[in-house]
Amino acid sequence: MDFDKYYVLDTNILLEDASNIFKLSQDSKNLIILPETVLDEIDSKKSGFDEINFQAREFARILENSDIKNSLKKDDYKIIRLEVKNIQTAVIDIISKEVYDINTKNVSLNIINDRKILEIATFSNLYYKKEIEFLSLDIMARTRAISLDIKTDALVGKNKD
Repeated sequence: MDFDKYYVLDTNILLEDASNIFKLSQDSKNLIILPETVLDEIDSKKSGFDEINFQAREFARILENSDIKNSLKKDDYKIIRLEVKNIQTAVIDIISKEVYDINTKNVSLNIINDRKILEIATFSNLYYKKEIEFLSLDIMARTRAISLDIKTDALVGKNKD
């Protein structure tokens, strides 16, 4: 399958609004790439009564409506392709890795997770035939992405299409 755009999403894009998955996918015209770390972070936010917790549960419901299309290994990475069928559709590649290359000594968890996500983004840039774009609301994560030569952008709330 060939897609118009390839987006690697940071966790905050989905916690801001779970339906961003459909907005960005544009009815499966674009491929959404989710590092497994994003799923872990969303999973950890499901309990509670704040908006962020609601969005985490909403995203879990979106994933419940998905079918696994295929699963493959490339080097140390595992790629699982999902197709979400709702009112709109989305194709999502979830990419995981057993052991990450990052040094975790004396580094806080949120920075470790950012680096894991960016390691998946770096792999994605090599694996897919088109340049990927890393989307995050976090300026520090975007700055790290730029330092790794990863194209990056912020998603400005609901005003950006």
